[in-house]
Parts: sequence; C-alpha cells; structure tokens
Amino acid sequence: MFNLKANLSTVLVTSIAAISFSAVSASADTTYTVKSGDTLSKIAKNFNTSVDSLAQENKISNVNLIYTGDQLTVDGTEATQTSTSSQSSQAAVETTTPATTSTTTSSAATTTNVSSYSTTSGGSSALLRREIESGNNYSTFTGNGYLGAYQFSASTWAAGVAAVGGSTSDFSAAHQDAVANWYANSRYGGWQNVPTTGGW
Repeated sequence: MFNLKANLSTVLVTSIAAISFSAVSASADTTYTVKSGDTLSKIAKNFNTSVDSLAQENKISNVNLIYTGDQLTVDGTEATQTSTSSQSSQAAVETTTPATTSTTTSSAATTTNVSSYSTTSGGSSALLRREIESGNNYSTFTGNGYLGAYQFSASTWAAGVAAVGGSTSDFSAAHQDAVANWYANSRYGGWQNVPTTGGW
C-alpha cells in the first residue's frame, strides 16, 4: 500500500537538505561583528587571515581604529568551520517534526551606548593616562586641538561619541571616561595594553 505520510516526510527532508547545501555552497565569506576589546590583528589571527587582507576587504583606512558593532567580511578558515557548523545544525533540524521546524536568525549587532562603558573600568591605567595627558583635569582645553582629561583629537572624540552615544558637546567626566574606555578597547584591546608613557 502506498504510504503517503512516509513519502511526504522523505520529500520534506530531501528539500531541506538541498536548501541547506545550496546555502552553504553559496557562502564563501563570513560576517563577524566587532566586540568590545577586539583589534584587527586579533580578529585576523582568529580567522587565520592577515590584517592587510581584512583592511582591504572591508575598506578600513586606519587599521588601529575599528568600532564595536562593526560588521566585517572575513574570508579565512573560520568560514569553512562556520559552514560545517551550519550543516550540522541543519541535520539536527531534519529530525524534528515538520510542523515545528523553523529557522531562527540571530543578529549579533548591538546598539552601544555610554552605559556600556563603566567609568571605572580603566582603573589605575585610566587614572595614569589622565595624569599624563592633563594632570587629571577633565576641563583641560588647551587650544592645541586636543580635548579634555585624555586629550582626544577632534576626530577621535567624534568617532568615540559615535560609538558610545551622546553628544560631541557633552564633555562631562562620565562621557569622557566612556569614550576613553571605548578607545582603549578598540585600539589596544583593553586598558592593560595602553602605553604607560608618552602619547596614546
């Protein structure tokens, strides 16, 4: 006797497998979302590629400046691992009941704001940086083009405010600390790597 249920199940599983294969075959690159503390060299190492390759692929002019939440296209060995992972996940889906099968795409991008950056996360390193730059004076505006306790250039300040939120005219201590923490993480991978002498 013709088993309609069995044949429909076989067709469904075969179709899902075909769709999965097409999706995996079409994806040679992978997208990575920059997290707090990432540097371009760290990302390049994780994906077995080079900083130059990442910079060229993503049109990054300053390899020392990336922002939390940026989406980077990466073509390294990690892409193969991601495809393998996708196939394994799809195989698990095929074993579920067709009525409950669904695919969920999660977005790694997040909105970053000032509250994401603790004003004390730099600890003694942040204090040392303020001492070096301004004598720990948040109101230092010397007229030399550098701003506040950390002596940001105008372009770095604007980029930092864009990353953490707020207004470029808000020079409160909390806002300066937030931008400084963003800068320490995005450029150096954390306060522990920030130079203890000279400019930063």
